[in-house]
Amino acid sequence: MKFGHKFADAMANEGWPQTWVNSAIPYKGLKKVLKQIQAELEALGLDAATLTQLRQPNLDEEGRHRSGVAFQYNFKDQETLVPKLTFFVDFTDGEAVNALLTPATRNYLRVAAQERLGNSLDGQAETPPPSTPSSEEQVYFIKELHYSSSSVAAEVLENTQRVEIPLNFDSKFFELLQNDIVSLDKLQAKEQTILLDDIQALSRSLTRVAMPTRFPLFQHSDLYRWRELFELYLRANIFFSTNETDSGVRDYAKAKEQLQWFQTELGKRGIEAKFKLGESRLSLARFVKINMNLLLNLNFQEYNQNAIRKILKSKPPGRWVFSGDESSDDCPEFDKKTSLGAAKMFPNLFLAHTIMSGTIATAVCQQVTQDLIGIVPQVDDYTCPVCSDIHYRAVRLDCRHILCIRCTIVLQRVEYSRALCPICRSDTLLSATIDNLDLKMECYLERFFKKEVRSKQIQNQTARGREEFGINYKHPTEQSCIVQ
Repeated sequence: MKFGHKFADAMANEGWPQTWVNSAIPYKGLKKVLKQIQAELEALGLDAATLTQLRQPNLDEEGRHRSGVAFQYNFKDQETLVPKLTFFVDFTDGEAVNALLTPATRNYLRVAAQERLGNSLDGQAETPPPSTPSSEEQVYFIKELHYSSSSVAAEVLENTQRVEIPLNFDSKFFELLQNDIVSLDKLQAKEQTILLDDIQALSRSLTRVAMPTRFPLFQHSDLYRWRELFELYLRANIFFSTNETDSGVRDYAKAKEQLQWFQTELGKRGIEAKFKLGESRLSLARFVKINMNLLLNLNFQEYNQNAIRKILKSKPPGRWVFSGDESSDDCPEFDKKTSLGAAKMFPNLFLAHTIMSGTIATAVCQQVTQDLIGIVPQVDDYTCPVCSDIHYRAVRLDCRHILCIRCTIVLQRVEYSRALCPICRSDTLLSATIDNLDLKMECYLERFFKKEVRSKQIQNQTARGREEFGINYKHPTEQSCIVQ
């Protein structure tokens, strides 16, 4: 299926709101304008084959480029995107020196040059000397024509004239494309704001259902259920991967796969059924909806990105094909029709837009981490780097790194002569005393990680008991009652 049919089918059947569809890239309309651009250039005798040959070196017997014509295609600026096709023509006896030019093209360039200079080139009228290209244009001209001799370059520049050709349909093409991209940017910004507002509203709900309670017998909290849920969510890396092998924003297909895995794991673990509060179930439904809406946005964004890349023919991800090194299959659609060599302009003109950079997924993921996952702290963020267990009774060394009290004592005993911080290797371990205990951290962990703190307390007491009473010591929680 051709991309145009696939794009139209997606707009009709992917379930996007009509406002989204109305803002989509008009792929078929742009293709029609491209044909009009091609016809406009051919009417001037500047078909694709001619322009392609003008870009190629044409050496004489002495190895010098003697085509007599060079052109550059650029834009007025990056905001208005008004294209300009400028020819630098070497005239001899009033005629353009280039065997590749058709008579119609030669005549057009001669007339255009006469109109620009206000006189004929055959010397019949007395007018001020014709202006030569500016220094910047001269540099471009020399580089484009590959002159091997500076004397030859100077000789040709004396007869070189600058001719600008207006391209009406080119302006229409880029105006249409730019307006659609701006419209898509506005739509993306609006949808991003909606998603961020939903996340903030959900964070207020999570504050009520996932905060620890002072009186567990009379108050309920789903702290541990939400912690398990967010642990799964972080492991899924749905929209943004932090793995070394595939870091960055995920594409739609991978994001959809990871979201399905996340929902399947939720069902297997029965997390929703474990919720004690009805508001937690409502919050879970809202959380899943936020992710589904973001996935829908990502799909819509990718289709429009592909439409832009197809019409400009770049190679995703992020690699644009430059004129002069493309194959016939990879040639940009615009350059394929016109051979103007404009592909090198496209990255700077379009990649800065939101629709092409894909910032919405990054922004939403950052907000989820900050406003949702931040409410429910994860155990991995409070583990001792030595024993990989929660660093209850945290000892904050003078170098600001944190160890649990048990590991600090063991390292001070075992490595007395060379006790260094296990993270930065600074000489701060031996100087740690009871004053280095982080009491605020201790209270925080006791509040949010009651089960983990209790387990750590038992481990510490067991280790201390074995030091005092031998390796057969068992903590009271490991012993059964023997009273008959």
